[in-house]
Amino acid sequence: MGFKKNIFIKSRVLGLIVFLSVITSTFLSGQCIWNGTTGNWSDVSKWSCGHVPTLADDVTVNNNILLDIPAESNKFTFYGGTISGTNNISVNGDFVLYGSNCLLGNTGDLNVVGNMTTIPAGYTSTLGNATGTATGNINISGAVTMNAPILINKKTLNLNGGGTWNGPSINLNNDGVLNISTTQTFTCTTSGSFGGTAGTINVIGTILKSGAGTLSFPAGLILNNSGNIEATEGSISLSGTGTY
Repeated sequence: MGFKKNIFIKSRVLGLIVFLSVITSTFLSGQCIWNGTTGNWSDVSKWSCGHVPTLADDVTVNNNILLDIPAESNKFTFYGGTISGTNNISVNGDFVLYGSNCLLGNTGDLNVVGNMTTIPAGYTSTLGNATGTATGNINISGAVTMNAPILINKKTLNLNGGGTWNGPSINLNNDGVLNISTTQTFTCTTSGSFGGTAGTINVIGTILKSGAGTLSFPAGLILNNSGNIEATEGSISLSGTGTY
């Protein structure tokens, strides 16, 4: 009887461990999807997961959100709308911009531990806002893959893990800044143009032109190169000011 009781107790304990493992796994892979209306990030009723997202949750944003508190997520998919407010965003995984009129207009930083990807959807993704009041740093620790037009308004985009640009344009306005960090390579695979009316590109690492066509740095931009600007294919056109 004692032997059977022992087996029973062990099986109950094992069952409890399995149950807790399932619960923990579910929590760690949580999906928090915004409900498509406008509102505050802290509004629990707007999230499909029933709670304010944490660093353990994959987040999808599809409309206007005010950051009334600091925002956290694991993977962050920005599907459209405007993010405003005066708080930071922390992303423990990857950050994906679908390009459907995405406007990152918070006055604060975006810190991404993983990679950043822009996916073409017929619109330009904007980092900052048209008035230049949405300041802050966008710090990408992983690699960046740009497949859609992007506009940097006032904010500073720090490519700390290098990446690839597949065109067609990166525009900098209102003193927007793009920094290619030391030892990192930003590869431009097609013809494209850095543009805009007022912005600065600081190359401490390497900009590498590959593929056919011309990579252009037009007038109106400041290009400061203390690293390398190279072309293995195609050509590079420098028309702006700065230090080459």
